Amino acid sequence: MFSYPVLADGSVTPGTGTRLNAYNGGADGLGMDCAGNLYITAPQSVVVLSPEGMEIGSLPMSQVESVTNVAFGGPEHKTLFITSMGTGDKRGVFSVELGVPGFPY
Repeated sequence: MFSYPVLADGSVTPGTGTRLNAYNGGADGLGMDCAGNLYITAPQSVVVLSPEGMEIGSLPMSQVESVTNVAFGGPEHKTLFITSMGTGDKRGVFSVELGVPGFPY
């Protein structure tokens, strides 16, 4: 995970950090909660990374073929919506209630 500080004049400084694991085929969709944790889609799960890039959890989605994206919503922005591709009932939009709101909140 890389960090690119933005200066007051809008310019960006060189990035620092390390490369993320590919999570069995690469990360696609991204979301962030108000604590700075990243929600990254992997083939059949959503992986949660701390602001330091450490894996702190995952949401398994074994009932789908491919998790494609995530977005926070709902009345208090504490609902994580998860989209998936596939055929029949292995595709659609799923949701899970979380204890922390998504960004922006």
